[in-house]
Amino acid sequence: MDAVGIILSNINDRTAPELTYDRTLSAMHYGGKYRLIDFVLSSLMNSAVTEVAIVTKANYHSLMNHIGTGKEWDLSRKMGGIIVLPSYVYSARNPMYNNRLEALMGIEKYLFSCNEEYVILSDGDMVFNIDYDQVLKQHLQTGADITAVYQKTTIDESVKATQTAFKLDENNRVTDIRVLAAPKNENVGLNTWFMRRAYLLNLVTDAVAHGYRSFTREVLGPNIHEIKVIGYEYQGYFACMDSVESYFAKSMELLIPEVREKLFENPEKPIFTSVKDSPPTKYGDNACIKNSIVADGCIIEGTVENSILFRGVYVGKGTEVQNSIIMEDSICGENSSLNYIVADKNVILRNECRLSGQRTHPFYIKKGSVV
Repeated sequence: MDAVGIILSNINDRTAPELTYDRTLSAMHYGGKYRLIDFVLSSLMNSAVTEVAIVTKANYHSLMNHIGTGKEWDLSRKMGGIIVLPSYVYSARNPMYNNRLEALMGIEKYLFSCNEEYVILSDGDMVFNIDYDQVLKQHLQTGADITAVYQKTTIDESVKATQTAFKLDENNRVTDIRVLAAPKNENVGLNTWFMRRAYLLNLVTDAVAHGYRSFTREVLGPNIHEIKVIGYEYQGYFACMDSVESYFAKSMELLIPEVREKLFENPEKPIFTSVKDSPPTKYGDNACIKNSIVADGCIIEGTVENSILFRGVYVGKGTEVQNSIIMEDSICGENSSLNYIVADKNVILRNECRLSGQRTHPFYIKKGSVV
């Protein structure tokens, strides 16, 4: 595809300070072995997009370590490939961008230097498996200036950030844009936009000239009848995570077979991630696993039920892990009870530890903590 992918990795970081104090939300762990950015990167790869730029702002060491050269997504190339654009300064008075438009202002020179005809603009923390070839096909058929990807859905109240909702006419043209908190049964925008690169540059140049700061409120909203924005309805699985509560809720949905099937079981649209080559998980004589996702490299001596365990997790004898998410290289000591827990990387839970949260308010344990 003759398009460059632009991924904004820090847009929603401020709504989830617990998860993003030393990483971007795009680099957040998900589903036992993935990171959130894997989904948009894999979707771009599966649509033959061979040039991708990731726009960062802060705390991007974990993201860069995960991406590496981009070889897992076939983006380790002499021509094109993947590039990380860190901390672009668009103004001496405002050295860090705060929204989508300011981020685009910062990479204006990069956009000028590209040769691709189209731009796919997306946030890096969206969980979906989309076919961008179909988006391009509709974009050409409708003659749209901008194609906006949306889904008719209800956003759970655990999602903290406001959402963009579209009002569409009978031809799927966007006639109104609203910004809502937890919209219900609305055409919710997935923060994914498709347009010609030259058209995006014109929008950014005009925004700079007028001192605009918001892509949705100031660029698109007031000009929605002049700009031909057409909606593309995405009908697959979609998840937005920007808080501990929404991260827990949407991660646990992976335990539903239908959700896993929508995300992972299409052989033509696989999801790729950085490979760690861990050994197989070892199960002790008294281990008991029920309805859980367990990654490689774990040692399980106790009981794990309705939970997600990442690589290298140890569960001691007599320990019960229920309704919980335990991230990489964490240790759950012996004779412990954990229920509705989100334990970040390298957490140590001592023997006879009793911790419990609630389904709507899981108990979060900071990375590297000893409890």
